Amino acid sequence: MVASYTASAAALAAVPVPFASRALCVPVQVAMVLSIAKVYRVAMSKKTAIHLSLSIAGSGMSVPAYMTLDWLKLVPGFNVPAVAAEAALLGTITTALGWVATQLLREVRSKAVLNEVKPEELAQIMDVNQLQQMFRTRLRDLRTAGASSDQSLSSSA
Repeated sequence: MVASYTASAAALAAVPVPFASRALCVPVQVAMVLSIAKVYRVAMSKKTAIHLSLSIAGSGMSVPAYMTLDWLKLVPGFNVPAVAAEAALLGTITTALGWVATQLLREVRSKAVLNEVKPEELAQIMDVNQLQQMFRTRLRDLRTAGASSDQSLSSSA
């Protein structure tokens, strides 16, 4: 399930329009969190899913880094690599967000069977700092795995 949302986010991020990619990916990430909640039978409002998505995935990359990629989309010769880099980046961020949301919702499902889960209840399970740390760790693991596979492909060629 996370893989299909990751593919959607990466495809939306590949839009060559500067400053649009991140805004286009947020609804995909929110829908993914809501889908994961549904799988674990956790009642979650869209507002809570937005809060969770932005508080976790918002820590994935700094605004200046996004801005740099967006500005590079305007420069001939750099626009195609910038689009590809942003697609890969937002796909990776979406994958990491899906992993962290899955871990959190596994923990919270026993408490949320009858009632809708609220951001405050999620924070009792894991605070935002813990979630962001898990997210950054997962991002690092995904980047390391990607670098390893890139190196093995180039050495076998």
